[in-house]
Order: sequence, then C-alpha cells, then structure tokens
Amino acid sequence: MKNSVDNTAYELIVAIACHGLGSKILKCSRELGITGGTMLIGYTHSKNKVLRMLSLDNCENDILLMVTQQNLVEQVVDKIDQKFGFNKTSKGALFSLDVSTFIDHNIHTKNLKNEGKSDVMMNAVFVVVERGNAELVVAASEKVGAQGATIINARGSGIHETARVFAMAIEPEKEIVLVIVKDDITQNVIDAINDKLKIDEPGNGILFTMPINQARGFILNDK
Repeated sequence: MKNSVDNTAYELIVAIACHGLGSKILKCSRELGITGGTMLIGYTHSKNKVLRMLSLDNCENDILLMVTQQNLVEQVVDKIDQKFGFNKTSKGALFSLDVSTFIDHNIHTKNLKNEGKSDVMMNAVFVVVERGNAELVVAASEKVGAQGATIINARGSGIHETARVFAMAIEPEKEIVLVIVKDDITQNVIDAINDKLKIDEPGNGILFTMPINQARGFILNDK
C-alpha cells in the first residue's frame, strides 16, 4: 500500500510573474492556507521567442517564494493556476521544489546533483555569483541549450542587510541566477557555467540544482 504524503515534508512554491501580480498571488495563497511568503524583484533574460511572447523577457518580474507543507502544494498550485491562468494565458512560471533538506541543514556543498533522478523532467539550477557576473552565467547556459534565466539581486533594504535563499545568507554584492532546464541538459549547463566562471574554485560562487515537482506556465510548454 502506498504511503500518504508526509505532513512534515516541505516544498517551496515559486511564482515568477510580471511586476504587480506577485502580491495578488500571495493574497490568494494565504486564503488557501499558506502562512506567508517572500517577494523578490528580478528580471528574466532570454532570446527565446516564447518568453518574449510572455512579456517576461528583459523586464522586471515579481519572484514569490512560499514554503509550505508538501500535502498542500498541489492544491495551492492548481488553485493559483486556475485563478491566474499560468498555462492558459502564459502569465509566467509556477513550480515547486522539495526543500525539506534545507529547512534543518545549512548548505555546505557547491553542487547537489540529481543522482538517481532519471525520471525528473525539469531542474532548477541556482547560481550565486559576484554582482556583474550574472550575464556570464546566462550566456554560458544558453550556449548549451538553456532557454534563459531569471536574475535576482541579493541586496536588502539596508546597506548591511543580506538576503537569504534556503539556509544561505547572500551578501549584497551577489546576484542569484535561476535557470530552468530539462533534465537531459542539466549537467551540460552545470559544466558550461563552471567552465566559464570556475565555480569550483574558492570564492567564485555557489552552484546547486534541485528537481522541479509541480509546474505550470512556460516551463511545461518550452521546447
């Protein structure tokens, strides 16, 4: 008999949408049981025609991060998709990541590969680099087949503040790059980024990957 979903497991719901829509998505999510979320501002960079049609290319985006129990994720994602039409009207990207291991542990590894995850269709590649190097990450990724990336500035509201991604404190001088790629080219993207920025060398950045679970929007339609 198949075990039910563990209520103590957590996932991170990520919504990337045009600026101004994030607050509406957060309000809807709270009505569905999400206790809160973190709103970031970033921009999507891509030469992909699909992203241009979505009006998500080279424009300011809301990036909403919401951690919740795993048993709520599918219901919340479905309701948000139904209300805001991520698939039908292509308003952005909506997906979830299993972050249970990040809730209680600090990240010490630079690269977490999806070993034994051959059935995973899409992966999120996170790269933290010095400010000004994000475009190099995007260029290296696109060269081996990635369709684009979302760049997030780590600066907080004060000069000494840091942003936090999972268990990591990100200094204001850093940029976070999120690249969504198909499973079969994930390692190529990792290798290309490492070759370009030498991520394996101390002080050059942090790179890790996570498999995507629930997904809506241009991620599923991207070819």
